[in-house]
Amino acid sequence: MRSGTLAINEYYFASSRVLKFNLIALGLSVLIMGLSLFIYTRKNMTPEKLFLYTVPIICLLFLVIMPMYRGHDENRHMLRIYEISEGHLLTEVHDDVVGTPLPKVVIDGTGKYWREEMTYNDILDLKDVEIDYDDAKITSMDTVAIYSPVQYIPQAIGMVFSRLISDNLLLMLYMARLFNLIVCVVLLYFTIKLIPFGKLLVYLISLLPLSIEAFSTMSPDGITISLSMLLIAYILNIIFKPERVVQKKDIAIISVISVIIALCKIVYVPLVAAILLIPTSKFKSKKSKVLTSVFVIGISLAVNLIWFKISTNYLAIVSEGSSTDKIINVLTSPIDYFRMLLYTINYNGSTYMERLFGSVLAMGEFVKLYFIVPFVFSMFFLFEGATNKELNNKFSKFQNIVIFLIALVVVGLVFTSLYVQFTDESSMTISGVQGRYFIPILLLVGLLLGNLKIYNNYDEKNKMKLYGITALVLQLYIMLAIIIVHI
Repeated sequence: MRSGTLAINEYYFASSRVLKFNLIALGLSVLIMGLSLFIYTRKNMTPEKLFLYTVPIICLLFLVIMPMYRGHDENRHMLRIYEISEGHLLTEVHDDVVGTPLPKVVIDGTGKYWREEMTYNDILDLKDVEIDYDDAKITSMDTVAIYSPVQYIPQAIGMVFSRLISDNLLLMLYMARLFNLIVCVVLLYFTIKLIPFGKLLVYLISLLPLSIEAFSTMSPDGITISLSMLLIAYILNIIFKPERVVQKKDIAIISVISVIIALCKIVYVPLVAAILLIPTSKFKSKKSKVLTSVFVIGISLAVNLIWFKISTNYLAIVSEGSSTDKIINVLTSPIDYFRMLLYTINYNGSTYMERLFGSVLAMGEFVKLYFIVPFVFSMFFLFEGATNKELNNKFSKFQNIVIFLIALVVVGLVFTSLYVQFTDESSMTISGVQGRYFIPILLLVGLLLGNLKIYNNYDEKNKMKLYGITALVLQLYIMLAIIIVHI
């Protein structure tokens, strides 16, 4: 095991690595300084322009700098993406092993670099590796077979496109990353364009280290995060644009986004209830609102339950005790479970918050970003949510309750799903919870912060430049932290 600390210790005693790192650091520093100066000198800055000047560039840099297989669970997701790219929407089962036969070279890399020592030289070793489609084998894919193919479509298209050009393994993997990045960035851009207020909240969430990692790797989390915010933005656009009324096109778009979110992970299904935020006045009648809401929520739940029924054939329970017993325990002893939930949050809450705002990166948590990164990003997020005048008094009491309940139910489902799947019956806390699971509801939390009504006199354009330049400097630090661990 080559931990981040060990890698840094080795780095200081290797002159060649020091030279390489210094050259790369110099180049990145010049680029970030140039971008910062460009942003500082812009007179007509808007959130949309700030997004375009920073997020796509940072994502592209991360795509290259974050070593292949090193994103959170990227090695396992890659197997699911590859089988989908070959037309296998459902994972096959062979002799009780959940796994579709895949080319040996595709599988080998996932095992070699999973929580093991790895440098950029290891990636370069793959540059001439070609995919031999006749040399196939089976590996267990039970942990990713349960995921719907919908959230892997951009990455799978990238793989298909690369195979039209070459059978090179490394090209295929990077094309999968690139297509995921493109789709996520496009969805985020339309989110910022559509949302009538809170644009800088979307921007700050997009620049969180774990968000950038999700957009820049093969992780399906990128699609989940971007679509979750797009759904909220689209609904808010309908609510707060005076001329807007709900049309058939809107129902279709909201339904499609809701269904995809429901298929991403069951814990995010409550997000589709955001349609309840749209006031009756935006519909033809009260009956129309009720029917539309029932349709959108109903079809999302139905599709999710259908996939859940399919995926239960693959579901791997990696803890003591059966999932059924745990579900029964939650239903029959809700007070005991609630006590366990509160104890878990009290015991690990600070860790969840630090990691949500970027204290660790990369599979195996090799890249430690320590206090400064999560502190700055969390302070910017809290400040923007609590002091942005556009967020004050925007929602009715009913709408605030709906937003709060959606966020609360998502949090509850995250903990409950991990209790059922990964927690031993003898454990005092719920296992497997990670801060990144709460990124899709951060925008809702930011909207609720507007109820604090803390006023400020900061110039909006200067504030945007402060966010953009500070975020760029922090991203430089993050990228150098990734490089020093893997160089």
